[in-house]
Amino acid sequence: MRWSGLLRHLDVRGAESKALRKLLDGLVASGDVRLGQRGRYELTQPPEKVAGEVVGDVPGLLAVQTADGRLPLARGHRVRGVRAGDRVEGSRTKEGVVVRRVVAPSSELLIGALVAPLPTPHGEGSERERGFGSYAAPWVESLDPGLRGRVDLAVPPAGARDGAIVDVEVLEVGFRRVSGRVVGVRDAGNEAARATDAALAAYRIPCVWPAALEESAPRGAMEGGTPSLQRAATATKSDDRLDLREVPLVTIDGEDARDFDDAVFAERRRNGGWRLVVAIADVSHYVAHDSALDHEARRRGNSVYLPDRVVPMLPEALSNGLCSLRPDEDRLAVVCDMLVSAHGRVSRHSFARATIRSAARLTYTEVAAFLEGRGAVDSSAVATSLKALSGVRKALTAQREERGALDLESHESRVELQDGRPASVVDVERNDAHRLVEEAMIAANVATARELERLLKQDGKGPASGTRPVYRVHEPPPSDRLDALEPALRLAGVSVPPAPITPPALSAALVRAKSASSLPGWIWDILTLRSLAQARYETRRLGHFGLALSTYVHFTSPIRRYSDLLVHRILFGWRPNADAQDEVCAHISATERRAESAERMVDNWLKCALIEHRVGETFSGRIAGVTGFGLFVELDGAGVQGLLHIGSLGADYFHHVPAAMALVGERSGRRFALGDALKVVLQDVSPPTGRVDLRLAERPARSERMPRERRGRGRRRR
Repeated sequence: MRWSGLLRHLDVRGAESKALRKLLDGLVASGDVRLGQRGRYELTQPPEKVAGEVVGDVPGLLAVQTADGRLPLARGHRVRGVRAGDRVEGSRTKEGVVVRRVVAPSSELLIGALVAPLPTPHGEGSERERGFGSYAAPWVESLDPGLRGRVDLAVPPAGARDGAIVDVEVLEVGFRRVSGRVVGVRDAGNEAARATDAALAAYRIPCVWPAALEESAPRGAMEGGTPSLQRAATATKSDDRLDLREVPLVTIDGEDARDFDDAVFAERRRNGGWRLVVAIADVSHYVAHDSALDHEARRRGNSVYLPDRVVPMLPEALSNGLCSLRPDEDRLAVVCDMLVSAHGRVSRHSFARATIRSAARLTYTEVAAFLEGRGAVDSSAVATSLKALSGVRKALTAQREERGALDLESHESRVELQDGRPASVVDVERNDAHRLVEEAMIAANVATARELERLLKQDGKGPASGTRPVYRVHEPPPSDRLDALEPALRLAGVSVPPAPITPPALSAALVRAKSASSLPGWIWDILTLRSLAQARYETRRLGHFGLALSTYVHFTSPIRRYSDLLVHRILFGWRPNADAQDEVCAHISATERRAESAERMVDNWLKCALIEHRVGETFSGRIAGVTGFGLFVELDGAGVQGLLHIGSLGADYFHHVPAAMALVGERSGRRFALGDALKVVLQDVSPPTGRVDLRLAERPARSERMPRERRGRGRRRR
């Protein structure tokens, strides 16, 4: 029944209609009534109630195990958070289970940071110092991704200091409140160790190798010896391997890299263009499908790179030993041999298993210096190859620009450690050597995708019979995701590309906007990244928007990515069924996000620890985000963003104007806009949570007295 019909049927008029509307809105929100087509209110079937235990070991892939089977978790829970091991009750929807109640919290301990504020007069000091006015009760800030926020303590911990990393037994989980008790303190080790240990525990990243691997892994690998390698590397006839040990392949990596899974070589062709060879560690030779080692590699999904350590996907005897393409040592590899035209198009490719011998272990810095004429390499053959690789890079880059691929600037920084403590923050710089390797790897990945599609079609094991490539997909941005970028484009006088948006259209718009705008390039790139979909692994060929490619896989890093190991296996005859592929794609996409979250947590923690002792100091910064509750300011040289709350901008009432990407004072007209430079004072820092609170360095001028009703509204809104 429509709204007008309800009013007539119930004979409701005047103020009663407002009460009816409010009642209906509540019923729609609860799911008991739905608003259908043409404005009709319709009764819905009561949701099916379910109960069970939350299961899963990767955030984002949790499910509820019920008596009738396993159901995925949906959004919209009526509790603060959900963790594996929770006994829950909820409603079954099309998307999965919406948790209404946590009957019994998980017995697994939650990790968090203790907040033990000092008693202060009400309203003074920072949030950490204020507590509850004169009574400062300690609590724990949870670091668990499934249950963020404050955990009230039933019993204050004895002896634990403010900022201590603690284990908490969760006692109760409600909609607004979570309570627990501290059962242990994790304060051993230096700052980097504390941060890393906490992140690995919070995200449940596997760090210990099962004992079963001792039996399943190659003896030479687990012992770190080389006899088994020598036997395998010289058995070229039985393995039907190409012998490419005379080809001067080289690895090019960072100074601190330990696992070398790719090597490159190029030579000019007499009739124009180049031959490009990309050799990748033959991990599938050592890691058999369905072995204990394979199960553990799949469980981990990928290696995790942290400032003080690496949590590898494979045991170090493999990742840093047998499989690593170390110089002057025979190694087994999968080789992608390509012909690249002068216009950057790959005209032919072939794949083979081979034995190689890396001619040199080079760094990005060394290669960049050589290409710029500032350095030298020991081998003339390597020098000739590097010059050819530089030519290949230029041709592939030109072809990439012709496709309209996005070109986003790097705005990364990393923490330098000294004796396990953060010593400085340095910008991550990219040079031509980085671009050289990147373009070679992209070319090999595209060639692999095309080869997989050809092989599966040829042997009749294509989509119709189940097996598909494991694609790396990056879908076009949804229309609602462009909200972060659209206002900035309009302010720069650039029209928003029409839907459906294409990579060339977005790239062209960004080029025009960057040249017309005073915003730094890195802010444009942040806005663009917020607008893009998240890349993932899929069995459907959905293309790669960012690279402007119709087909793409990951082939070049099987030491550290399980997806690449799967691609190698399919390339040489393994044919899994579609259901198994879909499941593993979802899993490794989730483990990738888990690793990124843990890496980001440690990075933010250590950067905050570097400035923790500088509370009260003034910093220069730039507004990197504008919201209705305040401004996010990136601090120059610190690599972190802090929140400048709207309430600290002065007595004026500030409106959030999304179209202007600014906060604007109602009476003063003062504007705080995206990209503006500011002087701010560091007010509070919490390294474990990465929270940075700021205030303006200048004392905001007191505004004229506001009318009483407007003053009250302003205070409430802030």
